[in-house]
Amino acid sequence: MNIYNITLNALINSYETYKKLDNQASQVVGKNKSGEGQLGADIQIGNSVINFLTDKRVPIIVYSEEKEKPVTILHNSIEESPLYVGILDDLDGSSVFKSQRGTGRYGTMFAIFKGLDPKYEDWLSCGVMEHSPKPRLFIAYKGQGAFLFNGKEAITHNKKQRI
Repeated sequence: MNIYNITLNALINSYETYKKLDNQASQVVGKNKSGEGQLGADIQIGNSVINFLTDKRVPIIVYSEEKEKPVTILHNSIEESPLYVGILDDLDGSSVFKSQRGTGRYGTMFAIFKGLDPKYEDWLSCGVMEHSPKPRLFIAYKGQGAFLFNGKEAITHNKKQRI
């Protein structure tokens, strides 16, 4: 699976987890590294993205808003360091999720950069999976453009293409 598909599928995975959240997902379960209230939904969605990356054995270090320390995933046991940096906002808009679940706007943001000390130009792919009020996936791939995924079509520059 290429890095573009990793980003796409990690975000789709976050939405699949979102759809399964129960009422307790709105409860504050702790504080994140910024001292903000951390919801059950933040933890569950973030863990689903990390677990997806682990299952796919993506050599990446992920910086998450909800994790105290970065999570390092290696492709195999002999690798010394990851090849990519991932930036994850597990559930952007947690307070909206808590107060306006199903009607407010919130979602998961994820980006992948090449190397361990990336600069802006080292970005490879990034996206937002908007969970509510209507699921939509916005994604951009370096050198390929930006897309809004709508079911089985990608919409870009007012054109539709099957995916």
